[in-house]
Amino acid sequence: MPDRSARQGLAAPSPERPSTDDVDLGPVARAARRRPAPAPATRRAWLVDLSVVTALSVLVRLPWVIFVHPVATGDTRFYYLSARSIADGHGYQILGHPTAFFPVGWPAFLAGLFTFTGPSMIAIEILNLVLWAVTTALVYVLGRRLGGRAVGVVAGLLVALAPTMAVYVMRAYSEALFIPLLLLVCLFLTARREAPTLRNAALAGVFLGASILVRSTAEALILILPLWLLWRHPRRESWRPALVLGVSSCLVLAPWVVRNELAMHTSSLSTNGGVTLWLGANPKATGGWIPYGKNKWAIGSAAAEVTQNSTLTHEALSYYLHNPDRWLDLMPPKFTRLMAWSTYPVLSAELNQTGPDP
Repeated sequence: MPDRSARQGLAAPSPERPSTDDVDLGPVARAARRRPAPAPATRRAWLVDLSVVTALSVLVRLPWVIFVHPVATGDTRFYYLSARSIADGHGYQILGHPTAFFPVGWPAFLAGLFTFTGPSMIAIEILNLVLWAVTTALVYVLGRRLGGRAVGVVAGLLVALAPTMAVYVMRAYSEALFIPLLLLVCLFLTARREAPTLRNAALAGVFLGASILVRSTAEALILILPLWLLWRHPRRESWRPALVLGVSSCLVLAPWVVRNELAMHTSSLSTNGGVTLWLGANPKATGGWIPYGKNKWAIGSAAAEVTQNSTLTHEALSYYLHNPDRWLDLMPPKFTRLMAWSTYPVLSAELNQTGPDP
């Protein structure tokens, strides 16, 4: 007599025939069968990771703040004095005259700090602790978004523990603010796989403009990032975010450009670009820092700043044009000096500190 399953047209399972639980259903089916981690567990993982990397960032830098009390020298001294000028209500000035030698973003940020603390290197060092902790957290978030938890943790630990980054907590260098601003730009532009929303594009543009006001070397990103959006996503979806990104960043910069035209008679965002280019493009260039010689900072007057910037920019570009082989030869030593450990920040802080020798 036929089996009931056979009468119903169903094949009875046999020991030789594997069940669907034992069959490789392919990556799509396997992914569908995986259960997502519970939300509380995910939040706990985020909290643990962020706590660890930010705590390490603070702990690695804290001894420098406690034991070394440097005075303001070099770039730090310029930022310190110009920030104090803004905090005192005199505007962005150096040596009693308007300046644009460095962009206004970092001095203005420090001026906001000085409003509450008064001019103080200790206050700047504590601010650096906070900003580098924020940078470490943002690196973790971006790394986790792009490559998963392991990538985020490794990236965060590298920033938290890197010696070349740790020692700069002692200096009033603009990188402390510039880097987290650029990371925010990246986070807004990568918030989803599709082209960013117009809101995210606008916010990314605002932070991009702010980062350029901190370090004008990023101004090329106003063109590069919109082009990257157009290349990465279908044009019909990305042209609006790309346009919003570029326009919003330009709107942030517009008041500063107007100010420089009125006060400095230049359309440049900063007037130190010529000095920076010349240091890497002159007959004595080595790929690293060299003495300025006769081309020291011309910050005695606004007119001197503008003239030096124009002259040295022309000289540097002319050197590049007439010595392309030399320019290529200098690229490896430039990269080496950029990535290598330098004792300069430590020695400078030790020789120019106001507290006892550690």
